[in-house]
Amino acid sequence: MSDQQEYNEYINLIQNEITFLGYTEDLLEFCEQKRREYIQTEKETVEALKNTNPNRSAMAEIKELATEILLDQMVIAIENFEEFNEEVFKEAFFECAYKPGAISLALSGQTLMVKVNMNKVAGRIDEYASAIIKTRRAMQIGPYRRGKKGKRAPLSPAWASLMWREKYYGSAREGGGGLQGKWAKKAEDYAQAYWDTIAMRMSFMPSGAPFWSIIDQGNKPLRSDYGGTSYPEQAGEHFVDKTVARIQRKFAERKAYYIAEYNNAVKLVKKLREVVKYIDEEIVRIGNAINAKAQYWLGKDSAKSARATQARDYEEFYREHARSVIEERTKQRFQDADLSKLQELLDELVAGDEIPYRINIGTRGKQVRIRTKALQRSAALFREKYNEMRGQ
Repeated sequence: MSDQQEYNEYINLIQNEITFLGYTEDLLEFCEQKRREYIQTEKETVEALKNTNPNRSAMAEIKELATEILLDQMVIAIENFEEFNEEVFKEAFFECAYKPGAISLALSGQTLMVKVNMNKVAGRIDEYASAIIKTRRAMQIGPYRRGKKGKRAPLSPAWASLMWREKYYGSAREGGGGLQGKWAKKAEDYAQAYWDTIAMRMSFMPSGAPFWSIIDQGNKPLRSDYGGTSYPEQAGEHFVDKTVARIQRKFAERKAYYIAEYNNAVKLVKKLREVVKYIDEEIVRIGNAINAKAQYWLGKDSAKSARATQARDYEEFYREHARSVIEERTKQRFQDADLSKLQELLDELVAGDEIPYRINIGTRGKQVRIRTKALQRSAALFREKYNEMRGQ
């Protein structure tokens, strides 16, 4: 193997080792970075767990959703309830959902207690009854009806209910299709009278929508203060109970979600600790690999350094030996002026280069001819020893 080949192989080996060490050091840095990230995530997760309470978290969400759920059920209820499915009622009814205190939420152990306070925000049914009585009195209808001479001439409860159903409500809400004869000709007047009556009733309802309980419970069991019947009769929509049930279901769903999140966070902390432990082991393993390579190359470099030093010493020895041979063959002692030419010759011999059969060296203005056969024998011996010194 030539010196150049040996040099090339050595360079390739070094480059491969450098690549390995660079990759290993990058991997070590990556592991250390990930370790820091995982430890930080673990700290943040543990801190979050300290402040996590599934009940409180679910409750916070429900407080934001409760009004929306109540309003949704109120919309469904009033649109299904014929008597109050008109804008004049809807506007007053829906406003109640946004009033403070419409819904009360409280935790009792693990259970969410829900109360819809419609009596507080919309009014009680007796307020609705009072508004009807005040309207009848003001408009002199029903039991407050007066005859032509101004005397009180109330209609019978059955007749009053019939008139309300057929003449007023029927004209305004059902198109007056049931009216016959002279009644049919006054359908528009009856319709207007119905809306005037409703407007006056609403003016006597300071709480806003005390009729809510009719929508919720229905009007089948209701009778007027003097015995009339409600129209149209309809069962209740029970929007209050449905609101409570929906809020409790939603709370249970969100609570289950937060419990799952809590459990997942606990598992994450455990997993992060396992990963950090594994990364610690990898850091040690990679560090050991780097140290092993470092020790290997320190040893190898020390050995090569020792061999190189020995080879350099042997070169110097050979140069001195070659000089003595030349001087012996030429019977000359070279002066400093001739040493440069001699040094070139010796360097060529050391490098193993081919040299001419004869060499002329100038000394004191004279040319000394040196045959190289003896020098070549000496060079061959030197190359053998020199290569041995270099470990070839």
